Amino acid sequence: MEAVTATGARLSKFGGRATVLQGSFNQLRSLLSERMASGSGLSGALFDLGVSSRQIDVASRGFSYHQDGPLDMRMDRSSGVPAADLIARMSEADLVSIIKRYGEERQARRIVREICRVRDATGLSTTGELKAAVTATRPQNPTKTLARVFQALRIEVNEELAELDGGLDAV
Repeated sequence: MEAVTATGARLSKFGGRATVLQGSFNQLRSLLSERMASGSGLSGALFDLGVSSRQIDVASRGFSYHQDGPLDMRMDRSSGVPAADLIARMSEADLVSIIKRYGEERQARRIVREICRVRDATGLSTTGELKAAVTATRPQNPTKTLARVFQALRIEVNEELAELDGGLDAV
């Protein structure tokens, strides 16, 4: 909500020529159809594609390995499945696939083996626990490896690529 307010303030200098719409990219088709029905057209679109410091800096959002917090990672905490739940229910093979595909992590199999070992032994519900599991594999560059693993899980939790496809198709 903060990002929507800030964006609205920045675009206010364009008057009625810029409108900020809030929703997932997959909701864009219905949001745009409402505008089209009222006679408003669309001549361009801006997409918020990134994770912001507003999300990363708040430990309770669960996006960062720099601070311990609940392992959530959802952009919209009112919907979807938190990362901890995703990790708890996914098979080892599926987790490896996600971390390879979205994190491009070469050591995905070894990392996921440790994540699953911890998950099965004690549960995995915080960013600190995930960080400890990943670093226990002694990666060559822990910071890059953590960034890749957290990125991959965030992309999966938020279905970011499918959302983007839906938004681009709507526009």
